[in-house]
This record gives sequence, structure tokens and C-alpha cells, in this order.
Amino acid sequence: SDIAEHIHQIDTNSTKKKEVILSVPPLTEYFDKYDFQALSECLDGFIIMTYDFTMKEPGPVSPIEWMKEIMNAFLASHTGRSAKIFLSLNFYGYRYDRIIPSPPNDQKQYNLKHILGHDYIDFLRKHYKTAIISFDQRAHEHITVVYSRTMSNRQENSSPQILIFYPSLKSIYDRLELAAKLHVGAAVWDGGQGLDYFFDLF
Repeated sequence: SDIAEHIHQIDTNSTKKKEVILSVPPLTEYFDKYDFQALSECLDGFIIMTYDFTMKEPGPVSPIEWMKEIMNAFLASHTGRSAKIFLSLNFYGYRYDRIIPSPPNDQKQYNLKHILGHDYIDFLRKHYKTAIISFDQRAHEHITVVYSRTMSNRQENSSPQILIFYPSLKSIYDRLELAAKLHVGAAVWDGGQGLDYFFDLF
């Protein structure tokens, strides 16, 4: 609170007040509603980390129902002064590459790395003939899948060689709509990681 107070007092002659906004994880045992309520008294806002839902097994970065659940928990706990709350939008994605040779079923089957906008474009240029892009209606995220064989030759139960969960205009639009319905702001993590036309929605 002392740090926030000092920042608020910086350049008091300026017409633009300095603000202190903190990025915080979803409410857990490490950051609970009491921490949130106490900090609300001295901070101007909170950016809620509504991303990195799953990283061990192939899955979405931020399924929309999970985001809604997280934001509602913060809104229900917010009894301090009127601080701004921001829902986070990830502009990066996950890429899962199947481990070859395949390990035992009880071990990790895919290696994960983060993928940025320019990486995703390069990937599509290389794999556009075999990549399959679909929209996950539950997570509200697009999934790009590449199999080890072409669709005409692969078996229906064959495992994907590569899976990518990367934002799209549709997924971002749906999350901006969620923010509007919840009457919260939206913050991007982070702008340089996405595609330029993402900002057409703002």
C-alpha cells in the first residue's frame, strides 16, 4: 500500500493521475478473497490472469467457461472500494508436438511450447496442405491439427502429430463480449505476441 501511495503522489501537477494496476492469479490458497479485498483499498485495478488453463496435456489456453467462473469469483469477492477489474486476453498460443517414439501411456505424450503470431504464420505456410483448423465450441478456441499422414490415409483413431491452440478473431471477440456482459475491462497479454489484425476488434 505504501508503494501504491507513493506512485499516486508522483507528478501531482499532471492532468493524468498515475495508476497502480496489479496482475493477479485466479483466486486460490496463494491469493484469496481477503488479499483481494485488502488490496482493493489501495490499488486502482486488477488484471486477472485468465489464461494458462492447462499446460501438461493438450488443451485450450483459456476456455471461456473457465474464464467466466474465475471472473465471477473476483466480482463476488469485491467488497473494497471501486477498483477496476480486467479480464486477460492471451495473444499467444500452445503448440503440442507428439513425442517420438511414443512413451508408455502413463507418461507425457506431447512436448509443449508457446507459439507467437509469427510462429503460427510460418507453421501454416509449411503445413497448409495437411493442417486441419476447427473451432472448439466448448472452449471457444480454434485448434490446428496435423496428423502424421494425410486425412485420406490416416485411421480415424490415429493421434495428432501436432496440435496448436492459437487465438483468432472469433475467440477474441467472444471474450470481449464476455467482458462486456460482466462489466469488466479487457487487458492483452501481450500485444506484441499476436497478429496485427487482432487489434481491429478494439
